[in-house]
Amino acid sequence: MTLFLKVLNAADSKAEFHFLKALPSEHGFESLGRHMSDQEFVEKRLPLRIDITR
Repeated sequence: MTLFLKVLNAADSKAEFHFLKALPSEHGFESLGRHMSDQEFVEKRLPLRIDITR
């Protein structure tokens, strides 16, 4: 398996959302994706995450 880093973008929002939903909350880390809808993620969280990466 090959892993690579890719810049976060709106075209991959569905995959990013499902990844965050699947992350377990453990060892003091809370997965923020577990408590939001896909619409909320695309409209609010994704733009914030993209801005942070720039």
